Amino acid sequence: MTAEVLQKVAERQGEDPPDLSPPLQTVIDTDAIEALFLDERDNYICLEFTYLGYNVTIEGEVEPRVTVEDIRRSERLR
Repeated sequence: MTAEVLQKVAERQGEDPPDLSPPLQTVIDTDAIEALFLDERDNYICLEFTYLGYNVTIEGEVEPRVTVEDIRRSERLR
């Protein structure tokens, strides 16, 4: 899950994932994210957090979906 988050944020930033600063693991517990979505559960899970000016959402059941939205864009839509 976290690799997908890094890839999507890096694409938005025009950078490579290893070059993102601060590193994702200093902002949120990446091991906990992986553990939360590791088991194929029948329960819907939704996790939202902010990273580098983006709202990141990981949601779903068996195959969770990662979405990344620019905070400035989402504030204009409200």
